[in-house]
Amino acid sequence: MTSYFLVVLLVSIGFALLLHRMAERRGQNPVIWAVLGFAFGPLAIPFLYLTGSKNKY
Repeated sequence: MTSYFLVVLLVSIGFALLLHRMAERRGQNPVIWAVLGFAFGPLAIPFLYLTGSKNKY
């Protein structure tokens, strides 16, 4: 049971870091997206792309 919790925690932290980095690159608020990534994992990624990019290239 403890190892399962540890794996879930590490995966959630990984998605939080991933969404944080992706949001920074797209010009979105990285803290909000990190929290969403931690809570919802891979389900938050499509929503980040649906919000569009605020960066002007």
